[in-house]
Amino acid sequence: MGDSKVLVVGEDGDEVAGFETALTDASVVCDAPGTVTVRLCRTAVDCLVTPLSLDGATGERVATAARWLYPDLPVVLYGTDATEATVGSVVDASRLDDAAVVRAVEAAVDSETTAARDPSRAETILASLFESIPAHMFVKDREGRHVLSTDHLVDPAELVGYTDTELNDDEPDVFRQAIYQDDRRVIDRGEVLENVEEYSRKYDVHLLTSKVPWRDSEGAVTGLVGLCREITDRKRREQALRASSERHRRVALKAAHELRNELQVATGRLELADAESSMLSEVERSHGRLTEIVDDVVRLAEQVETGSDRDELRLSTVVREVWETTETGSMRLTIEADGVFVAEPDSTRLLVETVISNALEHGGVDCRVTVGRTGTGFYLADDGPGISAEPPERVFEAGFSETSDSSGFGLYIVYRIADDNGWEVVVGESDDGGARFDVDGVRFID
Repeated sequence: MGDSKVLVVGEDGDEVAGFETALTDASVVCDAPGTVTVRLCRTAVDCLVTPLSLDGATGERVATAARWLYPDLPVVLYGTDATEATVGSVVDASRLDDAAVVRAVEAAVDSETTAARDPSRAETILASLFESIPAHMFVKDREGRHVLSTDHLVDPAELVGYTDTELNDDEPDVFRQAIYQDDRRVIDRGEVLENVEEYSRKYDVHLLTSKVPWRDSEGAVTGLVGLCREITDRKRREQALRASSERHRRVALKAAHELRNELQVATGRLELADAESSMLSEVERSHGRLTEIVDDVVRLAEQVETGSDRDELRLSTVVREVWETTETGSMRLTIEADGVFVAEPDSTRLLVETVISNALEHGGVDCRVTVGRTGTGFYLADDGPGISAEPPERVFEAGFSETSDSSGFGLYIVYRIADDNGWEVVVGESDDGGARFDVDGVRFID
């Protein structure tokens, strides 16, 4: 076998020593399941050996990821529950140094493999990136399985060989399914996804994710390459600024609303005065000027910026970001469907925040909010007392309120945001008898 090199996954100690002693003219290197594929980019290997069962992974998944990088790499898997595998040969043995495993490896290394050649400069550059870059970077194969991953955010052993839908973690199923659908867009259509904002509940981080097609030497898409940059600090600063701005907006609108009411009363009383005096004319002019000032305050406060900076937004990320920064108490949130759409980020978050705050205001802290998709957009529904206004569309009128302690401008702002984005917002009854707001005209990127 000459100077053959065997890469052993997840083993060390006496078994490895005995295994190497039993081999003829071969050296052994060991690596953890999550970094095996990175090692292959740096080390010439004649055979990969792995137990079927690994801590936090399976040998077959690790071998599948390795084979995607080096399709002709010989693979030997072993275990007492050995069954036929889709990759490599399987040996019924409980230990690495079992004679049956040794024989299988010696037979495997006799074949020529591209993994046994010295790594190219490009491969060593790739290995250096994945070993040291301070960001979550990953490569996935044609099926969306993780082939390479850095250890910046998550242990690669939890990812290698798995698609996002197969991961057993704390992320909602709908979120993992949405990530997988993004993968399919890149792999099946050759699209580039750039700077999609995501929120990971498991790690409590905000990410800016980009994915590009991984093309082979003939230009065919064979997978994808992705990069996640953490933007948690930036997002929290933005959230604090938005919260402050919204408080100021609501204070201004409520103050203007109360001033307008008082001015209407004062003006009415003035009209009933029968005394003729230049002083009364001055008061009337002052009332007129105050009315103009109030109108200006309302006009400025209800302005919502929906400029040209439109980004790809994930529905679940927007909703969860708002949920985490809103005092929702014991309210419950269910996201039934997810997807990516293009919109102006700040105004979209304000729309979602206002509807959730409306559910809290009317339904209380025990209210449940449900978010999902429709054929023409998305909806936010609650199980509170519902809308009592007749017709229900009155809730979108400026100054209208069903309670005495509300400014009556929140849902008007929702209407304005939807209209400025080219959407339509419709209010109705939810399946639970509460309020439901449908935002129609939203184009999801499936």
